[in-house]
Parts: sequence; structure tokens; C-alpha cells
Amino acid sequence: MSDEIPAENAPAGRVPFIEFISPEIRAEANRLLPSRQQRKENLNNLEVHCDAQCGKALARSEIKVCGRCKQARYCSQACQKAHWKAGHKIECGEGSVNDLVFKLAERALAVPKIVEHFWMISIELLELLADASAAGRFAIKVQCKTQPADMMAALRRAMNGENDDANAQVALHYAGFAKVPLGDAPVRTRKAAEAAREKLQAERKDAEGAPVRGDAPVVAYYFVSEQDDTGKDGLLSAAWVLPDWTLAYMRSNPKSLLRSAMFGDKKVPVDMETLTE
Repeated sequence: MSDEIPAENAPAGRVPFIEFISPEIRAEANRLLPSRQQRKENLNNLEVHCDAQCGKALARSEIKVCGRCKQARYCSQACQKAHWKAGHKIECGEGSVNDLVFKLAERALAVPKIVEHFWMISIELLELLADASAAGRFAIKVQCKTQPADMMAALRRAMNGENDDANAQVALHYAGFAKVPLGDAPVRTRKAAEAAREKLQAERKDAEGAPVRGDAPVVAYYFVSEQDDTGKDGLLSAAWVLPDWTLAYMRSNPKSLLRSAMFGDKKVPVDMETLTE
């Protein structure tokens, strides 16, 4: 991409974006994907909740994290002290192997096109076109894991009988989406959904800031790892007021263009299968 560092010049530790050779594909990618600076701004503006019982939500750039585990988040020192006494001192640690998964999953939420896919998936999975009120009864659990960013290199190593490369760069993979009763979702997820509904009633705006009716669907997501697929503490949760256009778009039976070097272009329906491929 034009605003990214070419792969051969990428500094150590940075995962380079794919550099597209085709001008047509490059232009399409630049149209759909935000720049590095835009992603940073989007990430900083993500709304996250204090882990104490105050229920306050702040922009990610404004909230503080526990200096030890780097996971628990607080709006103030008072909340941090209260949460420590309430039990965080028992569960606090140096961080787990899941941390990378959740960091990647959170950063993905800074890409609007990925978030749009989540909106479409919720419409399909919760069958909101038939019953929009289902958004208030269910949450969506997303199974996340990492996989080698260079799948061809990983495949070659496997075919040669070599062990996995422990230093290989990894990418986030959404392994599955499941509908879960909202009452069974983690506390953080329920708080995120409640906060989004309260904000909707107060402002009458959707996730993009456009005017919307007060009964617009609010969809809640939480992200889990392979090591803990219960999402017991909803380490990463999000809730959005669906824009009206998403429902209208899915109601129109849209088609997506699937491009293949072997089989050419083909139009396929936008459904759970194509949205999650």
C-alpha cells in the first residue's frame, strides 16, 4: 500500500502490510483500508470500560492499565485501588500467552471494514431481519487464534517435515462465531451492551454517528482465545448500534465479487459463509 513501508525495508518487529503489485487491486485496498495514522486514531478512540464497578467508559487513549498485568483498565486511581481490594490482587499476573491474540483482536476493531463485517455477521447470525429484538437477547462470541502470516512458508516447512518456526510472524484468525444468550455473556460484554443502549436513548445516533430511531438494534460481541473459550472475563468486548443502512443492505440480498486466478470472477451471495471466509 502506498502509505506503508515496503516489506523489504520494514524495521525489525513491525509486520509489513502486503504490497499490492496490481494498480487496480492497490487502488481498491487503499480505498477500503485506513492508513496507519487513521488506524492509530481509531484505536485511541475505541471506547473501553473501567474494570471496577463504576461502569464508566472512556476512550482507550484516556484509560489507565494495571502496571503489572497490563490488562485491567481503570478510569481513576480510586477505582484501581477498589478493584485491587475486591480481588484483582489474586488474579493479577504478568500476562498470559493469550495477550497477543487479544491485542491483535482489539487492533482489528480500528479497521472500519472489519467492523462492518461484524455488523453484517450479526444480522445474519442473529437473524435480525426476521426479528430485530434478538439483538437484545443474544451476544456473539468470536473464537480467535493466531496463524502464520506467511502460510506458504509454513506449508513448505510442514511438507519438508520441519518444525514450526517459533519466530514466524503471526496474523489474527477468526476461527468461529457463535450466538450466546446475553445473560450468559461475560459481565464486561453485558456492560458494553447496556452502555451502548443508554447512549442510544440519550443521543439517538448509530455507531457511525448518524441519526437513528431509539429502537435500533444494539449488537454485542466478545472475543475469546483457544486457551480460554469461555471468555470468562470478556477481556475484549464491544457493542454497536447498527446503522440503518446495514439492515437495508442485507435485506437487498447483496452479492459479493469473488476473484480467482483459476476460475475468474464470480458473484456470490453475502451470507455467513462468505462473510466469515
